[in-house]
Amino acid sequence: MKKHTPRNPGELRRQAEKRLSERQRGQESEVGSQQSPEDTAQTLHELRVHQIELEMQNEELRAAQTEIEAERERYFDLYDLAPMGYCTLSEKGQILEANLTAATLLGMTRSALIRQPISRFILKEDQNIYYLYRKILFETGEAQECELRLVKPDGAHFWAHLTATATQSEDDAPLCRVVLTDITERKQVEIYREMGREILQVLNEPGDQQKSIQRVLAVLKTQTGVDAVGLRLQEGEDFPYFAQDGFSREFLRTENTLLERGKDGGVCRDKDGNVRLECTCGLVISGKTDPSSPLFTQGGSCWTNDSFPLLDLPSDQDPRLHPRNNCIHQGFASVALIPVRIQDQMYSRETCIRHGFSSMAQVPVRTSDRIVGLIQLNDKRKGRFTLQTIEILEGIAAHVGSALMRKRSEEELIALKRRNQALLDYSPVCHKIVDLDFNLQYMSASGFRMLKIADHAQVYGKPYPFAFFPATFQNEMIQNLKKVTETGHSITIEALAKDIEGKDIWLESVLIPVLDDNGKIEYLTVVSADTTGRKENEKENQRLERQVQQNQKLESIGSLAGGIAHDFNNLLFPIVGLSEMMLDDFAPGSPEHYDAQQIFEAGKRGRKLVQQILSFSRQSDYQRIPVHIQKILKEVFTLCRSTIPAEIPIAQDIQIDCRPVMADPTQIHQIVMNLITNAFHAVEPTGGTISIQLKEIRYSQNDNPADQLASGTYAMLSVSDTGSGIDPAIINKIFDPYFTTKGKGRGTGLGLATVYGIVKANGGDIRVYSEVGDGTCFHVYLPVLETSETMDIEKQPQPLPTGTEHLLL
Repeated sequence: MKKHTPRNPGELRRQAEKRLSERQRGQESEVGSQQSPEDTAQTLHELRVHQIELEMQNEELRAAQTEIEAERERYFDLYDLAPMGYCTLSEKGQILEANLTAATLLGMTRSALIRQPISRFILKEDQNIYYLYRKILFETGEAQECELRLVKPDGAHFWAHLTATATQSEDDAPLCRVVLTDITERKQVEIYREMGREILQVLNEPGDQQKSIQRVLAVLKTQTGVDAVGLRLQEGEDFPYFAQDGFSREFLRTENTLLERGKDGGVCRDKDGNVRLECTCGLVISGKTDPSSPLFTQGGSCWTNDSFPLLDLPSDQDPRLHPRNNCIHQGFASVALIPVRIQDQMYSRETCIRHGFSSMAQVPVRTSDRIVGLIQLNDKRKGRFTLQTIEILEGIAAHVGSALMRKRSEEELIALKRRNQALLDYSPVCHKIVDLDFNLQYMSASGFRMLKIADHAQVYGKPYPFAFFPATFQNEMIQNLKKVTETGHSITIEALAKDIEGKDIWLESVLIPVLDDNGKIEYLTVVSADTTGRKENEKENQRLERQVQQNQKLESIGSLAGGIAHDFNNLLFPIVGLSEMMLDDFAPGSPEHYDAQQIFEAGKRGRKLVQQILSFSRQSDYQRIPVHIQKILKEVFTLCRSTIPAEIPIAQDIQIDCRPVMADPTQIHQIVMNLITNAFHAVEPTGGTISIQLKEIRYSQNDNPADQLASGTYAMLSVSDTGSGIDPAIINKIFDPYFTTKGKGRGTGLGLATVYGIVKANGGDIRVYSEVGDGTCFHVYLPVLETSETMDIEKQPQPLPTGTEHLLL
């Protein structure tokens, strides 16, 4: 509509005269002739001008009225029906004017709002926001904005955004014009999103799952302001409340289970054998919601802001499954049921075969949603939810599902770590983690036991191999660690190391590179096993094998030597006998007597050699009696001093009260004489010392289970020298018959072999320890006689040698 502009009187006059002249041209014949033509014309002109003026004024009035009506309609559209509330407030906050939108927002009529203080409609907790905002407005005159909660007379409250500007009335009184905007939905979305972040933070914190879920429900209840919240989780085939806040005991007693039961109390199942769950909760958990129904969302949630009409739905129109309606009977108008889902990993053996993977762990994994529970929110007020807030709650439920899955994985991981740690701690194998700078980052408990290390700080972060390892071990290990990092391949080595106390320990180690997701070496794992026992067993097995071979050789050679010795003895018998008779036939001093004497002496030496061979072959007769080795040592020492030069000292350490052994005295004499002679030959070229020791020891096989020497008390005879020692290449041959290093004419090679045979025949053992340039030591172990056994033998009368044999001369 074109806006009407009123005309001024002069303009109105000119336009009236113009309109009159137009009319006169068509109406001149109608004028009377009673007056003079001039007067009549003038009077008529005035009347008509006045008439036209009145007509035009009337037109302007009608136009102004029409414009006023249009402005009134426009004002009603723009002010009263505006989407925002408009209020005019006095300086003290009284409502002087309000549009229909403001009255609707505050839940009152416009007339009832007038003269009401605006503070009456502000939530108590937000009153300070309003007063501060009003104070700043009137002090500065600048427009102010704030957000606070307004309360309706029925107690319902909503979030509002207030924009206020300062103005004045016609009498210059301060006024405030306020624009009210309902921002409840936006604020609710913000609160829900903030709530989601807070819940996510709670779920990401470590701790007990029950406590975490309880905190999540507390946040849900506080931030949403609903009356009750609960979380159902799968337990077997049912879905009871895992945690809840706000539901009565009576409600929980009937609603804790969702299983549908028959008249006999048994659980009802579908045709596939799956349990049937009742009520709306069971429908949501079963994933059987219909997204086309306004009760359900695309995400499978169920929600309503007014549940009471559901009570009147016919059963054939009710989308729910066997509804119990207990929530409605408890007075809950707003209800939201949000499914909690987890991602299950799914793969099959067919997939494994189809893709050519060697193990199930290598199969590409696909995931599938599985509902394991639901989040329930109930409130007795209507209109508590929107589709947007339900969708936010679905996101929160997804976080809860992920957290539950993560918590379950963490618990399984903790249990797995605990089992693995137990395996590592009690495993005899040591596991170590070494970084690429070869610094130790981790070592299992078995490693600390193996290396006798008490404190982690002694090795953690320190270079590996450790400083207390031998230099040869360190060099070999470092070279192999470098080789692993360069090639990316595992290496196995075995080397002699030392524990922290310096004791030798053989370690067999596997060096393994561990790769990251990009295929680069992240760190190295060193798996070490203590093979000291195996090495000792191998050494002992080699010793036993040599001993068996030695025994076999001795037995073979002994049989041969015994036969030869008997035949040789038969040849010597007439030589010795006849030469002895010839000595009686020839006069002493004669050449014949001298020759017969030489033949006789050679025969006796041959007879001694035969006796030595028979002793070696264990075919000679000997008498086993209690023998005190210390007495024989004294005799042998006296004899040796006459043949061993005085510049070679013989040190003695003899235990005087050493108990006797059961043996032939002649054989013990042979053992001592052969060992001392062997020691003399070792020190003769350059000089040195010979040491003889005799002591009684207690030997336990538990100290060396692989040792064949039985547990018991032994007389240990030790003969050592400071000579040049024995070459390791031949030390295993020294007890072989006829093996000698003394050169031609200085030995027969039967001395140590004879000692070995005598010791073994008497249930003992002989061992040699030697290092080149550091001398040699022989230890002879012979079992001693217990005191009572010795006394019994000594008390027995010795029978005279008698027999029934015949002698042939």
